[in-house]
Amino acid sequence: GIKTNQEETFRITIIRRVVDDAVPQAVGLEKIYLQDGDYKAKAVIGKTYRGEETDIRQQNQTVDADVDETASIIVTNGQTDKDKVLQNGNENIIYVENLLQSMNMTPYEGNEEEYSQYDYKFTVLNRKNQLKSMYTMTNNHCCITDKDYKDTYYTIDDTSTYNELIEFAKSLVD
Repeated sequence: GIKTNQEETFRITIIRRVVDDAVPQAVGLEKIYLQDGDYKAKAVIGKTYRGEETDIRQQNQTVDADVDETASIIVTNGQTDKDKVLQNGNENIIYVENLLQSMNMTPYEGNEEEYSQYDYKFTVLNRKNQLKSMYTMTNNHCCITDKDYKDTYYTIDDTSTYNELIEFAKSLVD
């Protein structure tokens, strides 16, 4: 009966074993279900049985579409179009995303033509391979394209972070 701020009700079901003579090591917490109001599993922590995972995925199609975890970052050299893909699991993906998000920038009235010749581009994709954001960099300026492909232009105030990103990009794709 856990109610969210969107008036959805969920329940948490816990399956545990106290004693199992057939499998003595199977003692304690076995599985946790997050269920909707109709007892349909929305997520499971623990071992899933054949078919259970498929059922959960089918039920969660709309939820899955909203998951916005970063799965990959594509670093592109603007002069050569050479790419390097950082996949989730590579420690550099967190480092790069943190740098991108920590840049101090001031909005300004830029335009698309200024970015036809760019230095480097960082394309951040979610785990469904959809655009999360794209940072196109040139001359201490950055054009950020959001998931709806809307561009916003910035002057980068924090040149040390900008330079760190540029040096990292050079090490990958030059």
